[in-house]
Amino acid sequence: MVAVVLVVSACTPSGQPDDYDTTTQENFIEACEANGAEQATDVAAVCQCSYDAIVDQIPFEDFESFDEELRDDINAPFDDQVSAIVADCIRQTAS
Repeated sequence: MVAVVLVVSACTPSGQPDDYDTTTQENFIEACEANGAEQATDVAAVCQCSYDAIVDQIPFEDFESFDEELRDDINAPFDDQVSAIVADCIRQTAS
């Protein structure tokens, strides 16, 4: 699930927002849920938890950089902080 959720950040619009906004959230959640639909966990809760934590903990510029890396190379290594956020959200929703 972690890899599936992380890949979705590459699906934000190419309009390049300059901060987290409604469009960024909607695109992140939509892509996250679509990519995590096959998982047994509560995908909607994991996706919302992940987005909320990313907004709280990761500056938008860093999110943008990560997004650009994934756009350039879908196999790029995942950011450790984002991986930890998603894993924590999976644990929270599983309990």
